[in-house]
Amino acid sequence: MVVMTERAELKKKLADIGWALSYFEEGPPKMTLYRHRASYNTEGVITDEVGTSVKNLPSEPGYVLKQAERGLLPYPPVAGCVCPWCAASSVGEQPSTPPGSDDPEHESVVCQDCGESVSALTKAGALSRMRTHAKIHA
Repeated sequence: MVVMTERAELKKKLADIGWALSYFEEGPPKMTLYRHRASYNTEGVITDEVGTSVKNLPSEPGYVLKQAERGLLPYPPVAGCVCPWCAASSVGEQPSTPPGSDDPEHESVVCQDCGESVSALTKAGALSRMRTHAKIHA
């Protein structure tokens, strides 16, 4: 359960990304997000191309923020898009990994407190490193 202060922080982060705060008070319970970053499986094969839509997702602010950090945004990618993935690429060409990832062979996780990226060979390893990193914030 998200408490009032956490919800206010989530709304502030979403407002910084460009969301209208009234949307979460009056908006629909489900929404469609668009990929601004390609999705890969464990073998490194693209499963979802940039620009594909993901429909019927919850519009809860915490969930939307997590998806935005993964490259899922409420508008399709266009030539003038200023998101980190579109800004890092040239027109028509998308990066395979989010900005800040050192190696496409590694999985990375972004700290929600400071924005630092932590990477490892596997997602489980990256999450383990993130738990160690999160101790500096406690």
